[in-house]
Amino acid sequence: TPSPPTPTSSRGLNRVVWNLRYADLPVRSGGGEDDDEGPRPTTPGPLVLPGTYTVRLTHDGRTVEQKVVVKEDPRVTLTPVQRAAWTAFHRDVAASVTSFAGVATRVRGSSGTDAATRDLKRQAAELQSRLSTLYGAVGGWTGAPTADQRSQLRYYKRMAAEIDAKSVR
Repeated sequence: TPSPPTPTSSRGLNRVVWNLRYADLPVRSGGGEDDDEGPRPTTPGPLVLPGTYTVRLTHDGRTVEQKVVVKEDPRVTLTPVQRAAWTAFHRDVAASVTSFAGVATRVRGSSGTDAATRDLKRQAAELQSRLSTLYGAVGGWTGAPTADQRSQLRYYKRMAAEIDAKSVR
């Protein structure tokens, strides 16, 4: 489920915009030469599937609901099954990025200056970078994930588990 936007409760016009994405990933993005917005504290989550969603606004114990229909971009030529598979893989990569972010933070914050600790920190930083790159590649076009992308994700998941196990010793 997408994360809900949080409007203010102050008087006046309050507007909430849903970017049609699942929850953001807890890693920085942007700030490249082609990015007018500059760096962001998080990375936008995967796009939601076309379909009907219920939006809810709750204030002072009252809830108002309304249906919203999300339609596919007409330039996208995938079948609904292909689109669902692409979204599922993109969400799988996003989940790996999100779960490893906590491990990477823990490793970065670990004390120790021995060679093993330095190497673990290097491995964690490298894996976090590679996961983020894979996430961007999958989200950069709509189509079936390649065999290489699937293989990368399997390998990155194994490496994440190994780094996590080493970091709790």
